[in-house]
Amino acid sequence: MQMPRGFAVLALASVAAAPAPAAAPGDPPPAAARPDALKPVFDALSEADRRALQDALTWTGDFNGAVAGTYGPRTRDALLAYARRGGLTAATALDGPARRRLLAEAEAARRAAGFTRLHDTRAALTIGVPSRLLTVRTPLPDGTRYAAPDGSAVLDTAGRAGGPEALEEVLGRLTRDVPGRRVTYRLARHDVIVVAGEAGDRRFYSRYAVAAPPGGEPALRGFTLTYPAVRAADFDRIVLAVAAAFDPAPLMPQPDPGPPPTATTAAAVAAAASAADAKPPVLVGAAVLVAPGLALTRADPRSCPEPAVDGAPARWTRQDAASGLALLAVAAHGTTAALPLAAAAAPVSRRYGLFFVPGEGAPALAVALAGGDAAGFAELPLQGADAGVPLVDGAGALVGLTAPPDIRPPSVAGTVVAGPYRVTGPGQIGAFLRDAGVATTAPIAGDMAGPGAALARWRPVVVPLRCRAPA
Repeated sequence: MQMPRGFAVLALASVAAAPAPAAAPGDPPPAAARPDALKPVFDALSEADRRALQDALTWTGDFNGAVAGTYGPRTRDALLAYARRGGLTAATALDGPARRRLLAEAEAARRAAGFTRLHDTRAALTIGVPSRLLTVRTPLPDGTRYAAPDGSAVLDTAGRAGGPEALEEVLGRLTRDVPGRRVTYRLARHDVIVVAGEAGDRRFYSRYAVAAPPGGEPALRGFTLTYPAVRAADFDRIVLAVAAAFDPAPLMPQPDPGPPPTATTAAAVAAAASAADAKPPVLVGAAVLVAPGLALTRADPRSCPEPAVDGAPARWTRQDAASGLALLAVAAHGTTAALPLAAAAAPVSRRYGLFFVPGEGAPALAVALAGGDAAGFAELPLQGADAGVPLVDGAGALVGLTAPPDIRPPSVAGTVVAGPYRVTGPGQIGAFLRDAGVATTAPIAGDMAGPGAALARWRPVVVPLRCRAPA
């Protein structure tokens, strides 16, 4: 139940609204009156690439529109602003090198903020959190506070029972006249409200929505982010990202574990634990054998405390939180040759994704040509097992591993359609493996025949990764 991102855009625009200067007599005609060379190039890209570019322009501070993959004045102006700053022309603003540089800049901004989409169990909502900026977490009666160590920036979540009437009460409280506090934007619908403004030397952005879980009572869930006005250039784009990640009715809520069992319930708890242990592990993705007894993947060990690789128990040995890469100690698979790894600066060309398709018995390893030519993204038809899927290039070298998506692409007639996935590239993979003492090798010059050759070359070292099914 994610609301349109445009609400955040309008609110931020209202907070910092200022009249535009009048055009001088000698100024060139407005961009809208001139032929737009960017539109046909932008429209020719895949939807996943268009969305990725808009999201990237948000993180560079150039775009404040809805990430919908459609071209309009905001997208045009953002592209031109980015091009001017980088010394590009309209003719080169959307070529391959420019797009790769833009995506790399945006990914660096995300990582600098430590932006993570997570499920807040206390408020029962999904939210985006700049975890490197808001490092202090404090439980609240009906949510969680994520704050900077000095308290300069604070994100509070909240969730409680209530429907439209409760939403109206919250709107009244947020818009009440208070000395020194000024509301600059207000949006109210029957199921969502947004209030933004200034309070002294700080800005605030609040968003609440009514969630109606299937078969459950309506609930009111939302958040408020406050930050110093002097840091608006940094935080306005983070507000957009937090608002875009907000979901008041996540599909897979994770309830709190509750109090520890008493002696009277010990037997029942033990029986339930035994039943949970008996559940078979679930296929979640792939791992790549990189050395004898070691496998590389792109997954969070916290969500998979009992991993199994190629059907045998495994153990997490190393993880890098920034890149998401992790190593597992696995059963010996014989001698493993040094991993052929593409150069970090190699241009993005033809890429093949090697992924497992769940089914009865052993999962089948499949191959698909990856869509898109952005280094940090790939469009693939992964069938739910999307963690650590390797991408290889035409020379047979590893060029990346996929990250599990925040929201999986839809399923049509039981088959998951192709969708965009973030990719951890060869530069980070190489640095991670070097730190772990794992050798890699340069790819052999030449070109494989196609997807069949990629599958044959990598089949011996790409193995299924499973995790214990949740109780």
